[in-house]
Amino acid sequence: MKAPRFSRWLILPVLATALLTACDFFDVLRSRFAVLSLNFGFASLNVSDLVYPGTLLQMAQDAASGDASKLAGYGVNIRCGIRVENPNSQRAVLDAMTARLRVSDTTAGAPSIAAAINAFSVDGGADTVLNVVFPLRLNSPVFSRSVWTAIVEGADMPYRVSAETFVNLVIPNGLGGQDTLATRPLEFSVAKGNVNAYEKRQTILDAFLALIHLAL
Repeated sequence: MKAPRFSRWLILPVLATALLTACDFFDVLRSRFAVLSLNFGFASLNVSDLVYPGTLLQMAQDAASGDASKLAGYGVNIRCGIRVENPNSQRAVLDAMTARLRVSDTTAGAPSIAAAINAFSVDGGADTVLNVVFPLRLNSPVFSRSVWTAIVEGADMPYRVSAETFVNLVIPNGLGGQDTLATRPLEFSVAKGNVNAYEKRQTILDAFLALIHLAL
């Protein structure tokens, strides 16, 4: 009995599909490997976004009340622009990670505040700016009174943003899931010594500084 004969015209689509799948797989791997050589730097630092409810009168009443629960409504959103450059020809894709901001004392064990960095990608040979907001509040002050005062006044002092994550190199396992080929650590740490913007309205500054001295 003769073995069945298969037309080469039937085999070609199968081979083409396999080649396309392989190309997609290697593109994914290259985009993950490209992440490991990204360059990070500070683009901007803005501490002008003071957070307070109501009016100056309300600030004075809250300060006089001695009610610590009211402090949750007061603080500063520290806005950092992190520039990311991709020197590779391949697009780089990075998962979400948690960044940490340290002020004045920027050593690894110093107090810090956390913020999320969403997943992002950078085309080959291009750069982008990640806008990260660190919500610092007086009910959870993290930093000392002197550091708070320097932040609100826009004083020149060290700021450092760092983050670390793991890059997983994965492939489909043929069973509807994925297998991890390897895991590589990725971390960055960028520093800046001055701010680009801070609150310039003296009345607001004076009221806020008075609240800081009462609260901390």
